[in-house]
Amino acid sequence: MFRLFAIAGLVSALLAPAAAAAQALKVVNTLSDFRQFWAAAAGKPFAEQEQLFSAFEARYPDIYQNIVFPRSDTGWKERRLARLREAFARMAAPGGFARIEAMMARADTIAAGQAAAFARDLPGLARGTPVIVIPVSTFNAAVRPAEVMTSYGQRALVIGVDFLLDNGDALDVVFAHELFHLYHFDRLEGKPYGSTMATPLWIEGFATYVSERLNPGQPARAIYMDDALAAACTDANASAWAVQFLTLLGRGAGDAAAQKDWFRITGDAPLKRRGYCLGAKVAAHLAQGETLASMAAWDETVYEAKIGAALMGMAAGQQR
Repeated sequence: MFRLFAIAGLVSALLAPAAAAAQALKVVNTLSDFRQFWAAAAGKPFAEQEQLFSAFEARYPDIYQNIVFPRSDTGWKERRLARLREAFARMAAPGGFARIEAMMARADTIAAGQAAAFARDLPGLARGTPVIVIPVSTFNAAVRPAEVMTSYGQRALVIGVDFLLDNGDALDVVFAHELFHLYHFDRLEGKPYGSTMATPLWIEGFATYVSERLNPGQPARAIYMDDALAAACTDANASAWAVQFLTLLGRGAGDAAAQKDWFRITGDAPLKRRGYCLGAKVAAHLAQGETLASMAAWDETVYEAKIGAALMGMAAGQQR
């Protein structure tokens, strides 16, 4: 009898992370509504398709009015129509709708798997964290605060499946990267952060590093979500970038030019988003002897100093 209780206890302990993961996420998958939309819209003129999609959007106003096509943006109507024309044309192409449908169908399982990995290494993801999976977007994934996600009442993650597919991104890696943003922002709540350029390097670099740790079988292209960046993300290049970034570290995080240059796909530099690579290598150095959970709790006064020291070591060719 004792052995039975012991085995039951062991099984319960092994299943605990998965149970916690199931409670941590509330996946809102719009697949059923999307299927109904396309069943009615396929083969129709664009004007009719647009009207039908308006009805789909109305079911998710926080997502489409506040994030995908923000009503506060000048020219949002024109951008929305252009994006919908492109999206509907791709759905109508052979296999187009089926590709989106298949990935949306996998999203719940992938979300649960990534949340289970979090429960092992990063316990404490907010219970009932919303993850909304949508078929038509202008981004692969985005984390937005509670004041934007008014229907959900807390910070939430939105996954844009068609954009993710078009970019060739791996859904499990995107989930890990963005779920860590949710976790990280929760740990920073009420603490000083966001004043200097150390913050975007830390926020994006740390999330990139965590997504790699949680998905060890994924190639560099999947982790960095870009072929050119994956190829260029070498220790030698990172050392050279460390020299450059040290001159920016103490600048205000509101430096739009620096943010665009290092962290945006719209940057003017030949190599986009190289701050993700540099930040990931910094996080890897700082993770030696630390837990991910303890690192996530560092406020800006801590991580700015640690990043500065790491960059100086990298710049000197003494990566540690």
